[in-house]
Amino acid sequence: MDLAKGDFVVSMDAVQVDFGIIQKEYKKTTQDLDELESDEIRESLTSLMLTVAEKGYGKRNPAC
Repeated sequence: MDLAKGDFVVSMDAVQVDFGIIQKEYKKTTQDLDELESDEIRESLTSLMLTVAEKGYGKRNPAC
């Protein structure tokens, strides 16, 4: 992540892949991310991320 001079990160969190969704939707039992396709990983990330800028502008995206 590159930040401009004067910018800073207030908070950060890592999302986790839901292997239960991958097993149910794609019939794969692996717990190894290297064995999965990016679409399969993206579909398992059901959380949303909200990014808010200093002046209150917000953007909600899937956490992928």
